[in-house]
Amino acid sequence: MAAMIGGVAQQFKLQYCKTEKDESFLLAVDDELRPGDALAQAEKWDEALKACQDVKMRKNEADRLFSIGAAYDPLLHAEYRRSGSMEEVLKLFRK
Repeated sequence: MAAMIGGVAQQFKLQYCKTEKDESFLLAVDDELRPGDALAQAEKWDEALKACQDVKMRKNEADRLFSIGAAYDPLLHAEYRRSGSMEEVLKLFRK
């Protein structure tokens, strides 16, 4: 019985309570990524994502991929706040 009540309570919490917190993280600092970094620091995540996707790296492709992931994180959270649907979030996540 306790497990059932705990399961229901967890579903209620996820649906109706704010469960996120502000996070900060470091950005890759390659010269090619600086325009995208500036957009990220201004919280212009769609533009930061596009800038990181479009950049041609001379080296450190992993830094570009890291920056793409960093830009997607707040976009995924925003989609969940907007839609309340993990299915919608997963559509964006699978890109």
